[in-house]
Amino acid sequence: MTVAILGTITLWATHSVVAVVLVVLLCAAGFADNPIVVGEVVRIAGAGRSLPMAPATSAFQVGIATGSWLGGIALTSSLVGTTPTSAATSRLIVRHRTGEVGVDYGDKLFWLSVVIQRKYAQICAEFDLTPSQATLLCAVRDEPRQMADLAASLGMTKNALSQLVDRTARRELVGRASSAQDRRVVMLSVTPTGKVLADALYAEVAKRLPEIARNLDADDQRDFERVATTIVDTSDLSAPTPDQPTTP
Repeated sequence: MTVAILGTITLWATHSVVAVVLVVLLCAAGFADNPIVVGEVVRIAGAGRSLPMAPATSAFQVGIATGSWLGGIALTSSLVGTTPTSAATSRLIVRHRTGEVGVDYGDKLFWLSVVIQRKYAQICAEFDLTPSQATLLCAVRDEPRQMADLAASLGMTKNALSQLVDRTARRELVGRASSAQDRRVVMLSVTPTGKVLADALYAEVAKRLPEIARNLDADDQRDFERVATTIVDTSDLSAPTPDQPTTP
């Protein structure tokens, strides 16, 4: 059985999920062999003779220790990734435990969002703005927007957006006005003071937000920029999402 599992691992070592399952089966088979071999030793040597059992049990312990030692050497050697057998399989297990193959991909994206929001909030605080107020200013800094469309693009309810606009308007940073084409449509735009603040804030965010990737090397930073650009370019930021709208 052990030989069969090892042969299967050789064929499937590059398939992470299958490889992990096979390694677990290999471990189970190894533990099952121990009592069988010891039982055969007792049967051959005869009951009550403990001396023959000692080498058999010790052999398993030596094998476990030696296997762990050789496995550690394999994981840190240049052989990793060049052979499809146990070294590659062990590497896959390590990758699973550290999340390199997407086991906790969603978790990493969650914490990435926390890192981005924290940096964004720090920048906004320097301009005496909340992140919600800053986002609102940046959304209307270039041209007026309909309140309904703005609520959809920001993922907010109309009531929540109205409260946010009220707080921001009290600082004379934004103002409401009826549309010239349809008096029923409410438009939101920045005031001259709000325009100056929004432009300065936007420039600072664009300059400093990439600092979250400062610990990456140059190639990784370029890859990060490329992936971030692709995600934004392929996302519909103007349409409402089916998720629960946020509050300011």
